[in-house]
Amino acid sequence: MIRVTAGAIAAVILSGCNTLPTEQRLIGTWQMSADQVEDERGVMHRPTGREYIAENTLRPDHTYTSTFRGHRGVTTGRWSLRDRWLLYEFPTRTQGRRVVERNRVKIVKLSSRELLVIDERGRDGDWTRVR
Repeated sequence: MIRVTAGAIAAVILSGCNTLPTEQRLIGTWQMSADQVEDERGVMHRPTGREYIAENTLRPDHTYTSTFRGHRGVTTGRWSLRDRWLLYEFPTRTQGRRVVERNRVKIVKLSSRELLVIDERGRDGDWTRVR
């Protein structure tokens, strides 16, 4: 009897650790400070004496807007969620032609105030909900 109870408790605890993120929990505006920003051509920019503030707004209609305070330009596109992967699609220009670029990040942690992700290159992002 004790083994059954301990097994049931362990199953509940482990299932809580493996909870997949939901779209509803991602909707909102998230901010993160960054010491550099990559533009649409893949060029890295580093401000002198200050950090960039990245802001991503994920909307219920699966559109998003991404901006960096202190850096011109706005990225807009579509987002989706597959298991623990947050996928972004946005139009860009490559060699004078319009193409759709796709990025994805793995959600490591998601709470009401924090979103911790890691991209395919191993770079992490620690986002804070602001709205």
